[in-house]
Amino acid sequence: MFATHNCSKVPFSCLGSKVMEIRWEEDEVCGSLVRKLLDAGDDYSSWETRVFLRPIFRWMKTGLHKDGSREDEAIEHAFAFVEWLVLLATQGDISRNIPKLPMLQPSYALNTIVTASQRAGSVKEAQRAFDLLEVHGYQPDVFTYTALIDVIARNGDLPAAIEKYEEMRLSTSKPNVVTYTTLIRAVGLGDGVGVQQCLEFLTHAREDGAFDEALFLEALETCARRKDRVVATKVLKEIATHSPKLRSDDRFFHTVGQVAKLLDYDGLEPVLDDWVGKGVLTSDERDRVVNLQMEEGTSAADGTKTLGCLGHQTSQSVRKAVVHHDINRLIARIQSGSIVTVNDFETLIHQCRKRKWKEDVSVIVQAMRDLATKGWQPASEDEGEPIPPQPHLKPTSKTYVSIVDAYMCCGDEPLAWQIVQEIEDLPEITRELPLYRKFVRGHIC
Repeated sequence: MFATHNCSKVPFSCLGSKVMEIRWEEDEVCGSLVRKLLDAGDDYSSWETRVFLRPIFRWMKTGLHKDGSREDEAIEHAFAFVEWLVLLATQGDISRNIPKLPMLQPSYALNTIVTASQRAGSVKEAQRAFDLLEVHGYQPDVFTYTALIDVIARNGDLPAAIEKYEEMRLSTSKPNVVTYTTLIRAVGLGDGVGVQQCLEFLTHAREDGAFDEALFLEALETCARRKDRVVATKVLKEIATHSPKLRSDDRFFHTVGQVAKLLDYDGLEPVLDDWVGKGVLTSDERDRVVNLQMEEGTSAADGTKTLGCLGHQTSQSVRKAVVHHDINRLIARIQSGSIVTVNDFETLIHQCRKRKWKEDVSVIVQAMRDLATKGWQPASEDEGEPIPPQPHLKPTSKTYVSIVDAYMCCGDEPLAWQIVQEIEDLPEITRELPLYRKFVRGHIC
């Protein structure tokens, strides 16, 4: 589940000479950070991987742009800095009198490059960082694999993305619901593979224990984008066979209604009537879909605008997988001896704020409370050692500021105010000015 490291695979020669040539302590981006490291004396215990990721992200943001332009010097700096982190983690830097820092996890730095490359749509850098994980003995985690698959597919080479997916299935980082969502959506981006590929992904997801009903809805949307009535009908048959309860869910009727708009074309029999005739939709279900279509109106003449919004929605199951993965990564860092602080969890809350994932904020806060008071117990031997209580991870006043900020940005003022009020029952937490400032500013927005 997490990147593991085999030190024997990292000979010094593979790190390259450029690592030793660059005067990191004089660099404009990372200089102040490295100078602090050099002044640390003999105490390196407080240094964690997270602080080294910031300059890498900045270099990649400078180096890669969504319009295709690039600044190679910034990109090469990011990769060279990762090589230096590998050196620090495995051997230390004798020239700078820095001892081996085994608590560093350079795999996170390479994951950062893969993710940054994915956002900018650059397959070249994503693949390069991914390959370096293997070179240095790290196992890519599920989200690194998924990010690479996504950027390959969005660059028009879905067959290559599927090849990487098949490799992933054979690895220890098995595809999850996020991976399958990515792949099914990718089928709708072009005609590189047949739409029936969605059916295979659905089967694999069930076989791999990574299935969620939302994948059926994603498959229907992909069929609509590719104008494929035949496969859409097969997906509806799959729903009837494997997830009949989904047919009573509002999401199902909403999706079917939007999909039907795109599958009615060229004078064909209305697809809803066709589905009733084939027995994959009942007359009552068709009527419910039609009524819902009338209530919602037509935001676009051909339905593409509405469907596009649907396609970018993230199901609760996918959100859950992402949030739990992030929490598990922090747990793995604690197990490895790295320092994990309240700030790390507040970063996850901030990510929920940006993504408008209101429901998942409480999951993160509860994880903090549980770790602070109970510690953590593995469900199996594969999940490592148990963790004793970590009282320093108890939510602070600053944490509650982040919670209120997240709820306000998600548009839930009552819930934000409820949190402000609940602090009265927490004697160790004070309602400070920043808390009210966040509430008031959010209210004004």
